[in-house]
Amino acid sequence: MTGTDPAQPTDRRRRRLGTALVVVVAVVVLAVVAVPVLVAVSLRPADGDRVARDLADRVVVGIADDIATDGRTADADRLAQEAVTDPRVPTDVPDATYDVAPLAWSGRTDGEGGARVELVVAVDVPGESAQAIFGKERTAGSARACWRLVVRTGQDVADREPIPCPGGTPTATPSPTPLPTFPANAEKEVRAALDALPDDATAPAAQRALAARFAAPLSVRVERDGHELVAAVGLLSTRDCVVAVRHDDERARSFTGFDRVQLDPGEVGCAPSLYLAPVTTH
Repeated sequence: MTGTDPAQPTDRRRRRLGTALVVVVAVVVLAVVAVPVLVAVSLRPADGDRVARDLADRVVVGIADDIATDGRTADADRLAQEAVTDPRVPTDVPDATYDVAPLAWSGRTDGEGGARVELVVAVDVPGESAQAIFGKERTAGSARACWRLVVRTGQDVADREPIPCPGGTPTATPSPTPLPTFPANAEKEVRAALDALPDDATAPAAQRALAARFAAPLSVRVERDGHELVAAVGLLSTRDCVVAVRHDDERARSFTGFDRVQLDPGEVGCAPSLYLAPVTTH
């Protein structure tokens, strides 16, 4: 009969104990090496140039959102002016300074290829010293990035692509034609024009009378439906619209505040049908 060596369990326990001790020692050595490395990395100053590049990219994203025209049409001159006029800037680096300038612009949002605006965004970030142990530090840095924005009617965000920056300082200044505005007294004037007409006035007669008061780019559309004369006067670029209704032998009354979606290009528009055949939107 073969006996079991009583020393074998003791040897296994010793081997396990030795392995565990080696693991513990390895962990301690790794911690001793890793902690100083992690501390050194955490204390390394942030790269100011990288911070500036990130800020410049974020400025362009905001501009692309802000100059998108949705349904309105606009020329590139106006969009270039809007792009550089008080652009939104990030607030998490309050001591950064920004300069946004136009380089070139062409086209219209409703034209082939849309309105194109090229601009340069320059950002300067001062250095920052730690104010406490493990406080944040940053090297001084700067960035200069140039972009081309393309805006088409109906877009809610402009297309954007980076382009090489030219040498020198931009000197171009956009000078857009002032936008047309909707008359503040339009509602009163439309009612007055209808009230001045005879009871049996036809739609063409009313059209001529209103067109004499409201010239292009304002739109004038008139329809007669039985005893009611319905006139609509609007401005597409601002989505303003007044619809006035005059029943024979009565004074005209007017309506405003229509759903802007109905006034978009391709929709109902500013038309007598807003009153004669109203559409409910959700």
